[in-house]
Amino acid sequence: MEQNQAIGRTRGGRTTKIHALSDADCRPIAFMLTGGNAADCKAGAALLAQLPEFDILHGDKGYDFNAFREQVQDRSPLPKIQPKANRKWKNCF
Repeated sequence: MEQNQAIGRTRGGRTTKIHALSDADCRPIAFMLTGGNAADCKAGAALLAQLPEFDILHGDKGYDFNAFREQVQDRSPLPKIQPKANRKWKNCF
């Protein structure tokens, strides 16, 4: 029986990404493994659904895409996500 092993092919070879969600004290809440070639947006949306009540969400620039920002802003007034280099509008980070 074939199972998905969360291993993807990239220029660097076969890789895996670990997406982690932690609380304000840096204690882990949830994590998800994806293939190295998978976009961060899929894991971000799935982890956001598991997030309890929060005031500020800190995120890596891999999660800087409009749909994810809208999901965060629906739940919190203050997303702190570093903007990607190619973003025309850059928020204060």
